[in-house]
Amino acid sequence: MKNFIIRLLSPLAAVFCVLSADITYGQTCPDEVQTERTILVTPEQCYQTNDGQIEISFVDALGNYDTSLGNFEPGIGDYQYNLFDGGPQGGWVYDESNFSTGLKVVPSIAVSYTVPNKITFTGLPPNNDGIGYTIVIVGGDCSGDGNSREFTVNDLFGTRINAATEIIIDPDAISVTNNTVCAPPTPFDGEIDMTGAVSGGEGDYEYSIDGTNFQTSPVFSALEDATYTITVVDQNSTTVGDNCTKTVDVTVGNAQVPLTPSIAPNNPTVCSGVDLSLDGNPSGGTGIYVSHVWTGDIGLLSDPNVQQPTFNGAAGTYNLTYEVTDDKG
Repeated sequence: MKNFIIRLLSPLAAVFCVLSADITYGQTCPDEVQTERTILVTPEQCYQTNDGQIEISFVDALGNYDTSLGNFEPGIGDYQYNLFDGGPQGGWVYDESNFSTGLKVVPSIAVSYTVPNKITFTGLPPNNDGIGYTIVIVGGDCSGDGNSREFTVNDLFGTRINAATEIIIDPDAISVTNNTVCAPPTPFDGEIDMTGAVSGGEGDYEYSIDGTNFQTSPVFSALEDATYTITVVDQNSTTVGDNCTKTVDVTVGNAQVPLTPSIAPNNPTVCSGVDLSLDGNPSGGTGIYVSHVWTGDIGLLSDPNVQQPTFNGAAGTYNLTYEVTDDKG
């Protein structure tokens, strides 16, 4: 069996035995070029989820693949896969070759295999504040006469997994318009506007007022006075409640002005057969009154649907009730 290495640039990494003679690497070995074909680095997707990835395909930059390179399947194939974190809290975080001597190994990290020639490190914690990861591959036919190949991508300081940022909601930046409508059929007119209140996360946000139905607009309108839980997700969210989700409770207040009728004259006494002018005297509300309804002994009213009807009747006692509605219901 032959082994191979890809150049290690981290000053904190261990020293590996490599022959001093010039080594010609096979054209279809990983070439340290980060492209869609060869090496893909995926940052952490949601805040503190440690789900970064490094995907390596054993091809050249043109996508050529040589089947003679052996079996790439971790654990049973011709290669052993290792990952070294060169940051201040680093060490061997994945170690098939048993390089570590008491250095930490991160249990969440795994290596998967995709037929025919792709391996993927998953579950990687972010390390954009350190030196980055160095990938060390031992065995196989890519290394000429060396015993391993180690490499980094992106820059001289290792393969960096960028950390996801937390979604932040500033309650003071949320605009709330209180509801002034009493009841349907007039639509409620409360409003919650989240514009400018959300930061962090990744990409565009979506918003929900019920935790189920989402919209790209940050504005919720036609709201009754109540307390609402607004849910915000970013483009990497896969399940409501994951670390790409943030919620905030927002209260829409009651801005209704009480509407009060005051019948005049109240409890009057009048001679039989004499017209009595009544007035509902509504006040409050919006001041725009769209409905006047008198109920009770309305047979003696000139019109039961006006504010100021005339009453005329024979001797007796009569009961009338007045109800008024404004344009907000």
